[in-house]
Amino acid sequence: MYRTIGFCAPAGTGKSSLANALKAKLGDKVEVVQSVSRETYAKFGYSGEDINLKLTLDEKFQLQSAIFSAWVRRYVDVVQKYIPPDDTTYLVFERTLFDNAAYLYTHAEGYDLNVLNQYRESAINIVNDFDYVITFPYPPPFAGQVDNFRWVDSEKDTKHQGYLNQFLREFTPKNPVLSLEGVVSVEDRVNFVINNCFK
Repeated sequence: MYRTIGFCAPAGTGKSSLANALKAKLGDKVEVVQSVSRETYAKFGYSGEDINLKLTLDEKFQLQSAIFSAWVRRYVDVVQKYIPPDDTTYLVFERTLFDNAAYLYTHAEGYDLNVLNQYRESAINIVNDFDYVITFPYPPPFAGQVDNFRWVDSEKDTKHQGYLNQFLREFTPKNPVLSLEGVVSVEDRVNFVINNCFK
């Protein structure tokens, strides 16, 4: 048996740190499903800064739609093919598809809204299947992203958060959406997830 946990927040808010800390503490009870953004950027030959500085609207849409599609493929592959051990295992997704849809709306702003809305509907349908969705405070209560993958654009990140909030109001969660607001340290966040999700 397995349960799915999805993290939902802009870049630099601690999603990867929390996922890795859960894995370190709980071992085989947790499988971390990493974001597909970095590998998709690499396939296109882009750095983290290119999305903000150099790409045309069509190029931004092509990149973000490719990331969206890659996430769907990874989700389907993991969920359909995963064979958990006898005990309950938790699949922790560093991002939900809401994040990828929000990036489409943010970075491809001005693109055909009917097309973007199709991605939103797909995201809602998939995130509805998650057992738990966890949101992170934004702006983050610490320095932010530590690997310098992407150039931080506070204006776009704020828009991204706005779209996330919209999507979170539009889906039907299996369990109430959990918020890490006020939970700052990685250790406290690990304990929060364990206490609320590992039942």
